[in-house]
Amino acid sequence: MPTAISRLAGLVMLMAASGALILLAAGRPPASAYPGANGDLLVESHFSGQTNVYRLPAAGGALTLMSNDISPTTNGVASADGSRIVAVKGDDIWTMNADGTSPAQLTNDPAADGFPTWSPDGGKIAFTSERDGDREIYVMAANGSNQAPLTDDPASDSVPDWSPDGTKIAFSASRGGNTGIYVIDANGDNETRVSAANVNDEWPSWSPDGRKLVFTSYRDGNGEIYTMNADGTNAQRLTSSDSLDQSPSWSPDGTMIAFTSDRDGDPEVFVMPATGGDATQLTFNTAYECCPEWAPMPPSDVVGDADCDDDADEADAFAGLTFLAGIGPVPECAASLNIFCTDGVTVRDLLLLFSHLAGIQTINLPAGCPTFSN
Repeated sequence: MPTAISRLAGLVMLMAASGALILLAAGRPPASAYPGANGDLLVESHFSGQTNVYRLPAAGGALTLMSNDISPTTNGVASADGSRIVAVKGDDIWTMNADGTSPAQLTNDPAADGFPTWSPDGGKIAFTSERDGDREIYVMAANGSNQAPLTDDPASDSVPDWSPDGTKIAFSASRGGNTGIYVIDANGDNETRVSAANVNDEWPSWSPDGRKLVFTSYRDGNGEIYTMNADGTNAQRLTSSDSLDQSPSWSPDGTMIAFTSDRDGDPEVFVMPATGGDATQLTFNTAYECCPEWAPMPPSDVVGDADCDDDADEADAFAGLTFLAGIGPVPECAASLNIFCTDGVTVRDLLLLFSHLAGIQTINLPAGCPTFSN
């Protein structure tokens, strides 16, 4: 079965890129911040004369403005299902649809709020706020209600990132004479420094399986991208340049890391394998681009019944993609498989792979799907 799941993950990305709409009847896996297939990147760019959040294809290409109605904006982050974006306008937190429409203001405090991030279930947003006189990590409901501090320290706490299972939040904090990576329970308990005590590390981002953190470290004299286990062990350097490499973001499928580097003379967005290696430059504008945040494939790309309740809806679509990518288990209720697809795309190979999955007894194809022979 591991071989089948691995091959399925590649097929999901291929079929989605071809315009097929595919989903199987799968149980809801544990919440994950960015489950499944890679979507676009959200980046900050100043090429239009002011800083705004743009959508950038994962392979590079033209930037698409996401925040036209509330420009200028920064710190754009997609929700776990890809349907919403949270961003900063001025000193306040806003949300909008994945296409930039329907902006809604969530915070309205005289102090500065920034660096928002979604909880895996989309119900909460963690962010940085200076409303207590110094930077602290706050949490609020996704509609802006119930804003409350999570940390309470006279040092600066910033750049939170929610763990894929929703139980912890990693963040940067300038304590003990340097900046380090800390992890705290989502309820505010058990705050622990996980990065080395005598170096400066910042900007953590969880891997999709929750086992690792990628971050920026200055332990080598300039900013480089590192990974480490979630408990701080086994730190590994991924980049090696004379330039500043920073603000890393792990891809939804766990295979790539996006980051900012000024190695071509100004800040641009790069991607590299999650294990390190050659980096590929994605942006080439003379104005800076920075701070990439990887988005999952939005729910408009898939439809179907994802929780075995005979009700196809977009809210459940990513449970199916999570299973296809090998992150979630085969659910007990998935004795039959439902595929929803567009005309003109063959699904024969995909179906053959499905036949190797335990628990799948029948495959159902609605009218309009391509014909195939087994």
